[in-house]
Formats: sequence, structure tokens, C-alpha cells
Amino acid sequence: GVDLASRLCGEGPAMASGETATEAAGLLASATQRLEDDEDHAEANRLATQALALCRQRGDGKGAADALRVIIGSQAFASQVTYDKFEKSSNPQALEDGLRRAREELEAFVAAGDRYGEACMLCSLAELAVDRRPALPAELAEAAEKIARARGLLRDLGERKMEAQAHLVTNAVHLARRSWREVCAPAREAVRLFREAGDRRGEARALHWLSTSLARAPATGSTAESIEESLTEAKH
Repeated sequence: GVDLASRLCGEGPAMASGETATEAAGLLASATQRLEDDEDHAEANRLATQALALCRQRGDGKGAADALRVIIGSQAFASQVTYDKFEKSSNPQALEDGLRRAREELEAFVAAGDRYGEACMLCSLAELAVDRRPALPAELAEAAEKIARARGLLRDLGERKMEAQAHLVTNAVHLARRSWREVCAPAREAVRLFREAGDRRGEARALHWLSTSLARAPATGSTAESIEESLTEAKH
């Protein structure tokens, strides 16, 4: 995952103490791990909420944006703990709460001129559109536009790992839209970015997305062959 500890423990405002930065880093790293491993979304939310308060206390905008992504992600997870035979969310209100929070925070980041925070919330909004059950075509179309904007911002900022994560979100959007011819490129780019950054865990996650794309694509035809070739190339 993202190297949260090294990011949050970097230089901050003069009012920030080393102890506060270290505590925030530890809380957020633990929250991220729980969410990524699907262990306990409620605990991930609790830890990330504590990290968010500390980050805002020390004026750490990047840390706050990362914490918000975990908080909103945990709400999306809570909306889909179980499914009925119609694949409707088990707790749709949690998803709506996540959407509302992401939109509010997006407006705040844009108003503050915080492009990293803006990109993170665009990623979260795109993810929430994918997580809705059943997915809504209009929301998925908007999600594709949002994640394209996020990728551009992150590329301009030089935020390589978060840009790689945005490519994985792009892959998820394409999968949800059944855009089989487009699913390979973003996952392959994520593999490349994570590999260049030395993030083995992120690289493995991107390879998993390529495998998922292969599993979900039509079993015959050039699309499946293209995805399989991409997976083979990305592993080397």
C-alpha cells in the first residue's frame, strides 16, 4: 500500500510535533491495512477518524486526504457486507453517507486549492459509483470523467503511488462498464508505477486486478487474448 508513515512523518507546519505525526502515521497505516485486507471496516473507520483529527490538527493536508479515503472506503465496504440475490447493497445508507462526505470534502479541497485532496476525493467518488449495487450507468460515466481528472492531477503533482491507485480505480470503472477492450491499459500502468516506486504490495494488487480482468472478460475472442498477454507481460 501507500507508504503512509514516510509521507505523514515528513516536514509539516511548525506547530506539529513529532509525536503527533508519528501517532497519525501509525493510526492511518493500521486503518489502511485493515481496509485493504477486508478485516474490520468499522475499526478502519475508527482509526482513520482519529488520524484525520491529528492530521488536521497539525495542518497535514495530504495526511487528511489519505485518512478521508480510508473513512469513505470503509463506508463503501459497510454498504456491501452481504448481498441478496438481486445484488442490492445490504446497507445502502452507508454508501449514500460516503457519497455525501466525499462531495463535501471535494468542495472543501477545491476551495482551498488543494489538488492532492481534490484528486483523492475524485478517486473516492469514482470508487463509490463502482461499489453501488446495482451500478448506475450514468454514475459510471461520470466516474470515468472523475478518475481521468484525478489521474491528471496526480501525474502533474508527481504522486506516483496515488496515481497508480487511480489507474486501479480506472480499471474498476471499466470492469463495471464492461469496457473489456479498455481494462488492460490502466492496470498495466499501475503495475509499472508501483514497480518503479518499489511498492511490491501495490504491484501485487495491480497484477491481481489484471487477473480479475481476465477472469471477468468474455472467455473467447481477441479481448481475452489481449488481457492474458498483458498479464504475462506485466509479470516480467
